Amino acid sequence: MKKRNLFAVVAMFSIFLLGVGAAYAVTGVEDAVPGQDIVIPIICEGYQPNDASGAPTGNPVFGSLNNVWAIAEVGDHDCGMSDSVCVPVDMAGNPKITEPGVTVADVLVYDRLSRERLDQTACWSLHDVISNQCTDLILAMDQEARDSMEVVIGGVTYFVGYVEYLQSDACDTDPDNTLVGWVYITDVAKGFVSGFNAISMENGTGPELEELCADGSCDGEFIGVTASNVYPRYYIMNSDPDTATWWMFLLGRNEYAIEYSLGLVPENNIHRQLGCYFCDENEVCKSNGVPIPYEMNVINVAPRIPGSVWPSTWPISDPAGKRGFAYCTIDEIGSFSGQGSNTIISGTVSFDGVDGTANTDAETYSLFGWSYQKAAPAGATPVDKLAVIHQIHRLYCDGDDGDADELPARFDTGTVASCTITGFIPDSVTP
Repeated sequence: MKKRNLFAVVAMFSIFLLGVGAAYAVTGVEDAVPGQDIVIPIICEGYQPNDASGAPTGNPVFGSLNNVWAIAEVGDHDCGMSDSVCVPVDMAGNPKITEPGVTVADVLVYDRLSRERLDQTACWSLHDVISNQCTDLILAMDQEARDSMEVVIGGVTYFVGYVEYLQSDACDTDPDNTLVGWVYITDVAKGFVSGFNAISMENGTGPELEELCADGSCDGEFIGVTASNVYPRYYIMNSDPDTATWWMFLLGRNEYAIEYSLGLVPENNIHRQLGCYFCDENEVCKSNGVPIPYEMNVINVAPRIPGSVWPSTWPISDPAGKRGFAYCTIDEIGSFSGQGSNTIISGTVSFDGVDGTANTDAETYSLFGWSYQKAAPAGATPVDKLAVIHQIHRLYCDGDDGDADELPARFDTGTVASCTITGFIPDSVTP
């Protein structure tokens, strides 16, 4: 039996055993499976040097922190040279003239506001692995694009954004779920290396790329990789400048205040944040808000921890450092111009009708999150330093109507909550 046929038989049995709902088990879920498209957050230490007038003076200056990734083609293609869709290259960059290109993808790089800053392509031969890194993408940009990628985190400047590998063709079929990716954050000179899986977008990101939707549109039958609550870990060992926790959140859109400032929809004043309770490991929890306005957010956590949970100054009485977690809602609150009351958006939902049609049901968008923790013990050499990345846990949500009909049945209890929009909702929002 061919492998594809075996998969089809297994899928049919799953419907008989688990019910029709199981057929949509991947919809709106962050799965470690092959995807049609791959999405990767990017960050590398560096800045664009400018002269006294503020004009760029040349190539960027990079520090030691970088992130690199590898993407493998895992399809079951049966193609000859006449079927080739691109020209693959070997590890030295030389064309593989005797091997067909089985998969080709557009490589699009965005800044943290999701503005496209670079456009390339990538090509795989059968079971090929290609790699790239943040610094190479930054070098390939023009100076204006590099400037838009600069973000200051903990007093240090980094280039921050995300990259999408959008499969455009395959040698023997339409684009298929055949790509898997691995991502590393490296600072080898300082002794830090850690990694996580790239985001696999099954059946593509959807027609609206900024929504980061799996299985097509984030409206109607399908749903984004939603979140109503998130539970990120933090660990800050000491006051060493190389000790830190970063929370990294990649979302399907900017907050509405930024969307409107970009001229996409009429003016408003709605801002998005994490409404968090920060907890230590003795169940002491205090609240604080953490803004997440952009599509790609990197949060230096230490200044956000309330002093009533952990003191803001060092040294502290606990030799193990500041450690715990936060439980947070995703809230977007504010008012439209001319409206006296607030509109409140709870969770990762958006107004429907952004194409000028009537506002009916809310659209969802996706959230992906990671907690990056690094620690430099006192007197440590590079080999003594620590770095880990944890995927951030969540509660999924089901859209604006307060039920879970759009989600697989296995997420009805304990892992899903309602996302809602209350207050003024426009009947139609025109770009």
